[in-house]
Amino acid sequence: MVLTAGASAASNVLLRAVLDPGDEVVILAPHFPDYPAHVLNHGGVPVTVPTGHDFLPDCGVIERALGARTRVVILNHPNNPTGRQYPEQLLRDLGSLLQAASRRSGRPIYLLSDEPYREIRYTDEPFVSPARVYEHGVVAYSFSKSHSIPGERVGYLAVNPESSAATELVGALTLATRILGFTNAPSIWQHVIARCLDSLIDLAPLKRNRDRLFETLVKKGYEVRAPDGTFYLFPRTPGGDDDAFVQAAMNDLLLFVPGGAFAGPGHFRVAFCVDERTVDLAVERLPDAASVEGR
Repeated sequence: MVLTAGASAASNVLLRAVLDPGDEVVILAPHFPDYPAHVLNHGGVPVTVPTGHDFLPDCGVIERALGARTRVVILNHPNNPTGRQYPEQLLRDLGSLLQAASRRSGRPIYLLSDEPYREIRYTDEPFVSPARVYEHGVVAYSFSKSHSIPGERVGYLAVNPESSAATELVGALTLATRILGFTNAPSIWQHVIARCLDSLIDLAPLKRNRDRLFETLVKKGYEVRAPDGTFYLFPRTPGGDDDAFVQAAMNDLLLFVPGGAFAGPGHFRVAFCVDERTVDLAVERLPDAASVEGR
């Protein structure tokens, strides 16, 4: 385990440690907007692979995207922006696929599991980290979500100890942390987190917001899937133009993010980590989907 200045620093540290110029990194879309930039930061080549209509990865599609230069696959689970949690069997199938591809290429293909939302879940299905089911899995984590401290950047990378390259990789991660300028996670917040590891945010307000907004979206004719986790909804945009929809919504003081920012065009992201009064206003002002499509 290597402490980092949050999850974004963690992903940059791993990519700096393992990428050679021209190495490819597979990213599943929709995805956190910064991933391609993280890859480009370190001479890598982002390879975007779409998920299905249910936002689940397709191992066959991923397999076709793997090549001789594939070095990392990034998995964000539960996913920002879709809120999708990935089933254990799918993760095991992906691990088997990457294990075989690693043998063919003669070097490990790392599976970076970005997990800052793993405590923010609304499903009874157990959370399974890909790093538990794949030898070359690496966890990136941030306490900013689990402890509701988004302004404080402290997290970690955890390397699967079963990896044949674990010791060498941890050494490379430690060096990369220093040369990237992070030096270490903030020392004060290391002490704070050590004292409150078992203290997590109350999910009840988030679940109430999620349920109310989801029911409102469905009632008003939007195509949307209830998220398994995170604090986002990712409805399909009525009319299909997410940029135009988001711009028009601003006139009603509704602030959404267009799906294109997440490589998920035709959708928009709704964040519900807000107070209930804000949800009340959003419910009042959200237009019916049919009225948007008719414009």
